[in-house]
Amino acid sequence: MDAFKYANILLRYRPRSYKELVQRLEKKGYRGEEIENTMQKLGESGLVDDREFCKFWINYRLNYNPRSRKFLEMELKRKGVDEEIISEVLSQIPDFKERDIISELVEHRMRSLRGVKDPVVKRRRIYTYLARRGFSYSQIREAVSQAMRNGK
Repeated sequence: MDAFKYANILLRYRPRSYKELVQRLEKKGYRGEEIENTMQKLGESGLVDDREFCKFWINYRLNYNPRSRKFLEMELKRKGVDEEIISEVLSQIPDFKERDIISELVEHRMRSLRGVKDPVVKRRRIYTYLARRGFSYSQIREAVSQAMRNGK
């Protein structure tokens, strides 16, 4: 199978960044000029576009697996998206409100921890849950305190 066909198979599953696709092609054993030609064809046809990939990834995360802005930035950098593109796309998304996201996550986690009676254990579990999603300690503290005050 040639590199172009393999890349198209990968892109059927989900959009990918330029760097991700190059890495997958290299891992499959394709080399140098074949990868360059494939990536050029994919770029010209609009199948690989880091800006569009960045939009897709952020919207996917916001809708299905919310994370903090910092976490998304790190994740996209690891996937090879340029920092300027990441900043630009994040600034264009109007509904990226970390406070709303963290509040929803706190409520969700508190519902799942209803059976935990010890407030210290409950608070610790919520803190670690949110920290793994990239939120800062101050954001977590504020959201958890507010949720506890509201009796959620």
